[in-house]
Amino acid sequence: MIGGRLVVPSHIVGRDGMYPWVFTTPYPWDERYRAYTFELFGRLIREPEDVQGKPPIWSLRVGDDPALDGPGILHIAVWRARVFHRDAAVHGRADWRPGWTEEVCSYSGITLGTAADVRKADLGLRLLKDIPTAHRGRQDGDGAYHHTDAAFLADLDEAIRHVQGSTRRAKPDARLVMRQMNYEKSAFYKRVKDATRKRWKDVAAEYELRGIQRN
Repeated sequence: MIGGRLVVPSHIVGRDGMYPWVFTTPYPWDERYRAYTFELFGRLIREPEDVQGKPPIWSLRVGDDPALDGPGILHIAVWRARVFHRDAAVHGRADWRPGWTEEVCSYSGITLGTAADVRKADLGLRLLKDIPTAHRGRQDGDGAYHHTDAAFLADLDEAIRHVQGSTRRAKPDARLVMRQMNYEKSAFYKRVKDATRKRWKDVAAEYELRGIQRN
């Protein structure tokens, strides 16, 4: 699982200076990525549909924070991604802007008048493209970024608890949970059934009972 630190401007969280959030993602990780670091620059958006065009959108799961009103998922529309290898001076760069139909990839760190080895940077850019959400895998509320049942269930639990806390109701509202997880109705119900072997109303009833017991 890929994780890291997200630094946001102070006005977003109501604090002084820049504030870092530790995050995790549902994106797959293997040995090919071990020597690489990704830097993402973009705009914090409420939902993937909020941004015009089709930029790469990363979904980051962050922990408890007063500014988020509990655990939740942040969506970043990425305008620039940089890929660094720990043993290479040259790094890869992928840029996107509103109106562009695709990302433009290039290299940085090349000294003029010298021969540059771009092989590690080139592989890094290909690895970046292999990450499903960097390929806009999460579109139209289909939940394609959930590669495993475990990842879906973890996010479902967080979303339900967030909805219960924000509405002060023990029974979670399916529409609010879908919105929190960015799922279209039929895709949500199917994913719940596939992951839990239960219907949504049965899952909701279990959380309702837990909520009543907590109260």
